[in-house]
Amino acid sequence: MIPQCFVEWLKSHPPGGDNDTVIIEYSKATFGYRKKEIKQTLTEPGLIMKEYPRFKDFQNGSLVEFQLLYPDAKNFEKVLKEKFLFKILALANRKNMDIPDCPDVVKQYIYRLVGMHEESGEG
Repeated sequence: MIPQCFVEWLKSHPPGGDNDTVIIEYSKATFGYRKKEIKQTLTEPGLIMKEYPRFKDFQNGSLVEFQLLYPDAKNFEKVLKEKFLFKILALANRKNMDIPDCPDVVKQYIYRLVGMHEESGEG
């Protein structure tokens, strides 16, 4: 299969069961293709999410992408959860932040961090 076939499969197969392993495999296989598309034609977040819907509904989908982009960031999810989870959640609660539900825990942390950054006027 060429990368476009993998992309089409990823669009039409939701997470769950045996699909999860294939989603990770195809996400890795299409990484270079996806990176090129994002740079050239998928220049807005909505376009990316339409073409690659597993970013928003697959558990740890963004983590797979992060690890492909930054292979030296070993154990990123573990470090994020163990060292920063409590601090991020406490700060978000103090600021009464409304964060959309998301099955990807790492994305939830990132949403909170981005929201706090924007509220501080730095974003």
